[in-house]
Amino acid sequence: MSSISHTTSFDFFQDHAVEIFNELSTNREPYLITVNGQAKAVLQDIESYEEMQKNVAFIEAAVQRFQEIEDGKMIPMEETFKRLRQHATQ
Repeated sequence: MSSISHTTSFDFFQDHAVEIFNELSTNREPYLITVNGQAKAVLQDIESYEEMQKNVAFIEAAVQRFQEIEDGKMIPMEETFKRLRQHATQ
């Protein structure tokens, strides 16, 4: 999902919720919901939402690992293997 291709007013959403939910299930394209012409919410199917949450969790974990390396709390894999090789030859 790279962009939101559907925009609808909240009033239209209320009147056509069943059709919009059916379309969400079929094409997995999110809807931008507006109130008085201003963006207020995004509606998306549950599978896309869960996929997005998994991706966010993965990225957050990767950022945390990189920060731990920068803070000296973790040793980069290359350094670990180097130390293991040195230890094996002693």
